[in-house]
Amino acid sequence: MRKIAYAMLAPLVVSLILAFTPTASANHLFATTMDPPAGVSPDYQINILGPCVSGVYDLIYPADTGFFVAHGLFSFRILEDGSFVPSSWQDVSPEGKRAFMSKATTFELWIDDELQKSSMRAPIGWSSLYGMVGKNKVFVIEDHDGLRGTHNFVGRWFLDASFIGGEFGEPWLFFECPMTVEFD
Repeated sequence: MRKIAYAMLAPLVVSLILAFTPTASANHLFATTMDPPAGVSPDYQINILGPCVSGVYDLIYPADTGFFVAHGLFSFRILEDGSFVPSSWQDVSPEGKRAFMSKATTFELWIDDELQKSSMRAPIGWSSLYGMVGKNKVFVIEDHDGLRGTHNFVGRWFLDASFIGGEFGEPWLFFECPMTVEFD
């Protein structure tokens, strides 16, 4: 009887050890262990949105140096005129919350025509940019080894088509921003 009890206890002990042991962060060196990326130097972040705002589409970044890209969306409402306004999460309709959290509402990073793998975080928190508490859906892409040479980056922001009267679950390209990064 004791052998059975010990045999049943062993998986429980192993499960508890695994549950409370910090996981290895080999795939999350820069930004994905916390959101927003706390304690991470902005020197390691490549901002895809910046070029579309500044009009400067070329960036020089050190070769063979790890980097991350983190972009996404802040909770919003759609007004009667069709415009989007930042909104606290509690003021977003149930349909809006469903569409916001849909897989179709996403950010994609393409490097040299290849889609990059990302991890998603969606915390509710204070936004100093918007001055309110909302949901921030962030996608983080990391390259730990860095790159060499010239590479084409394209950031694409998609919304669930139901935001604009389309089919729920269908992605709608909301915004796209290309840039060239020279890893030198």
